[in-house]
Amino acid sequence: PFAPHGLWLSPQTDLAALDAAWLAVPEPADGNWLPPAWTLEVFHPAHVAVLGPAAWLQAPTVEGLGGLTRIGAVPAGLCWPAFVSGRFQKRQVQGQTWHLRLDAKAIVADDAADTLRKFVALRDAWLLPRSPRTAWTLATFPGVGDRALPGFFVLDESRDWFARPTDARLGDFGRRVWLARLAAAAHFGMSLHGSGNAAPVLENALAEYAAARLLEAAGFEDDADELRAFWDSAEKSAGPLPMPLALTPAEEIFAAGRLLSAGARFWVALEALVRRDRLDQALRTFSSAGTPWSTQDLERALVGQDADLAEPLRAFLDASLYATIKP
Repeated sequence: PFAPHGLWLSPQTDLAALDAAWLAVPEPADGNWLPPAWTLEVFHPAHVAVLGPAAWLQAPTVEGLGGLTRIGAVPAGLCWPAFVSGRFQKRQVQGQTWHLRLDAKAIVADDAADTLRKFVALRDAWLLPRSPRTAWTLATFPGVGDRALPGFFVLDESRDWFARPTDARLGDFGRRVWLARLAAAAHFGMSLHGSGNAAPVLENALAEYAAARLLEAAGFEDDADELRAFWDSAEKSAGPLPMPLALTPAEEIFAAGRLLSAGARFWVALEALVRRDRLDQALRTFSSAGTPWSTQDLERALVGQDADLAEPLRAFLDASLYATIKP
């Protein structure tokens, strides 16, 4: 089903583009250059729907036997062009519209969509309590993996999301863990970017910690405990971190996975040091601003007016981010 340049073609000839290998951009003139906002136009048969990030997706214009759907203009650096196309059935779960591909095998179709909706609502209430509800699109597609993009989720039909309930297992975890991870990843690293050497800690590692918080907030304490136990077990069986956590490349997520165990445990320990309410206030501040943030920004926000916290927090960050971690 995979075609070159980040395109996927289903056996039913539905098409998805979820990687940017097919996009060319000008070479940067200097280190301060950013790509321009992009607009994507997809021409398609009138009976085919094209879906993408909700905030920038325009209803199709139908002319004759064909249609034209536009996505854009998406701000520079937020995400690369992405869409799925095919014949979809619109469904509703608690006021949220989502899109089930007509050829998908669906026995419990709305279960995963409703659980994801709950996690997104809890995430926004936690991190953006005074902002309007986040607009997002959910679509299904076979063989592409589960995807979380700003305002756009794709669930892989090949993982039986719509044929098995969310309290069933998927790999090492219950299915709710994977959905919580998607909801968290769509915020940290996508809506809110880290900067500096420790950016993966502020994105991928924080999203993993946030997934456990979402499971806990939704009342799925067993799933949250299982995820935290996984971090602890992974670190106990691992050797020393080969380099400081702040310098660990994001590729480690897909190799030894230390950013998803040592990184998540960093946030658990930070929460214990500064108190959950203080940490949450800092996360809300940066989420509302939406501008890239660094560990130095986090440190300043956590200390605030509490000068007594400055020294222990600095010692903790030095030991946990900038020193080699032992299990």
